[in-house]
Amino acid sequence: MNVLRFAHFALISALLCPASLIADPLRPTLRVAADGMSRDTARAGISAGDGVATLAGQSEPRFTLKPALDTTAFVGHRGTVESVAFAPSGEHLATAGHDGAIRIWTLNGAAVGEPFWGHEGRINIVAYSPSGDHILSGSNDNTVRLWQRNGESAATIFTGHSDWVLSAAFSPSGQHIVSASADGTVRLWSLEGEPLIAPIKGHQGRVFSVAFSPSGKHIVSAGQDRSVRLWTLSGEPVGQPFVGHGNWALSVAFSPSGEHLVSGDVNGKLQMWTRTGKALPRFSQGHADWIESIAFSPSGALIASASDDGSVRLWNADGTPAAEALRPGGELVLDVTFSPNGQLLATSGEKGAVDLWRLAPLSAVEAR
Repeated sequence: MNVLRFAHFALISALLCPASLIADPLRPTLRVAADGMSRDTARAGISAGDGVATLAGQSEPRFTLKPALDTTAFVGHRGTVESVAFAPSGEHLATAGHDGAIRIWTLNGAAVGEPFWGHEGRINIVAYSPSGDHILSGSNDNTVRLWQRNGESAATIFTGHSDWVLSAAFSPSGQHIVSASADGTVRLWSLEGEPLIAPIKGHQGRVFSVAFSPSGKHIVSAGQDRSVRLWTLSGEPVGQPFVGHGNWALSVAFSPSGEHLVSGDVNGKLQMWTRTGKALPRFSQGHADWIESIAFSPSGALIASASDDGSVRLWNADGTPAAEALRPGGELVLDVTFSPNGQLLATSGEKGAVDLWRLAPLSAVEAR
């Protein structure tokens, strides 16, 4: 994110938001990915505790992350890459960023076809539909777009937000899209780009992250007012806001079971919640800077987080470290996501960085 974007956020905050909600404006915003990793949780030694899966006796790192490709792969973006997503088949990656392009790649790092062009600004989020037939994107041009896999437009441009679209996601059925914006609203759309309900309002200030529950019956959002909020598909609040962050809540993700959520904030704090909003005492440590992205493994046994402190961290479900911190290079890591088979992590960040990492149990590495 450039200085103009920082200045815009700082100015709007000063004019419209209470001083208590304003943190350092000189930071990028984020998205959230709730992709997953397929693993046999029984083999991981998962047990129940306080209503959440925990890994019994696991306090030492159990995994290592190694580069899956050399550093010459995924070359094409100009500038920061804000978002990365695996296709449901696991055969391709989609990336998007400050150059306004969406690019599709093989897992070997080779470009597939030509970039998708159309947005008139930086792209903050890219995501595949559950079927893999469509790709969505959200941009600083205040719009959401839906694309076919070949880069052709699949629908009219989704217009309605009055400020940058910072996050967006497909419903589990693939029939709806939800978006969140710096204008302070969450919007629910049909695949044709038609609003399905009135804009959802409740956050004070920007809404940084949004996701569907695995059941598709609820939407979760995280915002500048330090809260995480749960909504019905009709836009009604579910219970009270989840309160516990000391600063902007930047990212949020549902566990695959839908029973828990994890959110991250400006201070580098990770917080686990029950779906009713009870804060659980997990994550005794966190990051040293903004948490830009959170991803659950498909089994819910592992959680990945990416931060402006330049690291990606892998956690067990009880909040203990599952691997040594990964430092892809560069000052900021802006997105992280698991491959559908759980064997890979993809990360994106500054200077066109897109990296693929292989996840391996330490025992297997040590045996080699």
